[in-house]
Amino acid sequence: MAAVKAFDPAACAGSSPERRRDDALLIDRAKQLLMSCLGMSEAQAHRYIEKCAMDGCVKRREIAVRIILTYDD
Repeated sequence: MAAVKAFDPAACAGSSPERRRDDALLIDRAKQLLMSCLGMSEAQAHRYIEKCAMDGCVKRREIAVRIILTYDD
C-alpha cells in the first residue's frame, strides 16, 4: 500500500512568493479599473475576473493583463 502525501498547495502552484504577489497586484489593478471604468463593485469585479479565467481556461493573471491593456490610459 502506498503512503499518502499531504497536499501542499505551494508545491502545486509552481510559483514563487514574488510571482504570487505580482499576480495579486495585477489582479487588484484590474479590479480597480473595472470598478472605475465600468462601475462594478469589488465583488462584481472579482467574480468577473474569475469567471473569465474559468471560461477561457486561462490564469487570472492573464485576464488581469488583458483588462489593464484595455482600460488603462
